[in-house]
Amino acid sequence: KRDLCKNDKVNIILCSTTTLQQGSSLRRRQPTLLQAAKQGAAVAKNSPKSLALAGTLFRTLRKLVIGPAAAKKIVAALRREAHYGDIAILLSVGFGVVPLWRCIRKLRRGTADDESDEAWRRTSHYRIAKSVSQLASIGGVVYFFDMLGVALNAINVKTNTIKLSMIVAHISLALWAAVNLSAGKQMVLCRLTNVKAPYMLGRTKIYDRMGNGLIWMTAALFILDILELETGKAIGSIFALGSVGTLVFSLASKDLAADLVSGLALSASNKFYEGDNVRIGTKYSGIVHNMNWMTTEIRGFDEIITKIPNSQVAGLEVSNLSRIQRSQVKQSIYFSYRDIDKLPDVIHAIKQEIDFDGGPKLIRDESVRPFWVHWREFREEKLEVVVDTHFLIRHGCKEYYDARQKVLEAIARAAKKNNMKFALPILSIQSDGGATPLTPDGDMAAQYRNWNDINGSSPAEPADP
Repeated sequence: KRDLCKNDKVNIILCSTTTLQQGSSLRRRQPTLLQAAKQGAAVAKNSPKSLALAGTLFRTLRKLVIGPAAAKKIVAALRREAHYGDIAILLSVGFGVVPLWRCIRKLRRGTADDESDEAWRRTSHYRIAKSVSQLASIGGVVYFFDMLGVALNAINVKTNTIKLSMIVAHISLALWAAVNLSAGKQMVLCRLTNVKAPYMLGRTKIYDRMGNGLIWMTAALFILDILELETGKAIGSIFALGSVGTLVFSLASKDLAADLVSGLALSASNKFYEGDNVRIGTKYSGIVHNMNWMTTEIRGFDEIITKIPNSQVAGLEVSNLSRIQRSQVKQSIYFSYRDIDKLPDVIHAIKQEIDFDGGPKLIRDESVRPFWVHWREFREEKLEVVVDTHFLIRHGCKEYYDARQKVLEAIARAAKKNNMKFALPILSIQSDGGATPLTPDGDMAAQYRNWNDINGSSPAEPADP
């Protein structure tokens, strides 16, 4: 059957120099062999040619089973093609160039060099050494794919190894070039605008984003060309949609386009930058953590980061607290009616204490900002005094809260010097006849009378408030 069915053809070989007995034996076997050959040819003819997986999975996986003989072939092939010197060079450059470069830099700067890791990473020397190290890492990845192809060929798994390794090399180099061009662009923009970090670029951030878009679009087109994709046909296939597909695509891309345009508008505007302390609408407040193409990230004071779509940010009112160079410390305090005669003296004492302890950043000129301590209201069971001061301090920083604490301490000292007690909150007991107030700083006998009127019995004597 192997001889007669080879390559789906029936080959009948007759030997003319056989004996009569051998000829008669062949003639007796010939109908059976011809029938088997015809059946094999019919099966091969009728088998479908468009099968993608049937009948091939097990044969392919069986080739990958590495036995002792296959392992010896792989080892022999790797020894023949690989070179220990290549691997040593890639490993040395990939892992050793950055620390070696830093050691040389320290030796040149002197033994007393105490440059921090963060300062070292911001230098151009680190960027150059890191780029060389990344190139060696890319070389190691390409070398791995070369050796993988050699190993597969050794066990008769046919792959286009040269093309695969070249594709990996070109794609890796394209991504490496895009990343380093983006970093170099940010460094140039920082030097042109005299800022220390990319997040401080401010309005120049829009040029950074436009440059990133151009760099990554070029890298993507280069990768598509390496992968032998016809860019024009690929773009045409994206837009070659039916009416339903066009509608779905339009609805899905509407919000993306709105976020993208709003993100560019926010970058070009002067509303806020990364690192600013802002209030957006009534729901969001905190530090601008990151401004992306589609979203703006706000880090709250509880360290929770909230991502807000740029289209939503563009439609809300924004208060940038980082740009406010002055701040207000305003406090309402309450005194009892029994101290009403002492109130003018304590108001004067509060202003003197704040003036003495306010420091140079307290605004004392009332024509510029208020510096007021006034008795404002007669309220139920208490008198209201409002303290309104202003400082040349940015709101929300540590210095602001230090100044606020000094104002509160000055108020407490003035009240203590004049033997004034602050009015405590009014307590009330709900009854059928309504809420009856209990004032802890008022007449205790009146409280007992209210309790007796409601419950008909006296409670245990409460502690002195």
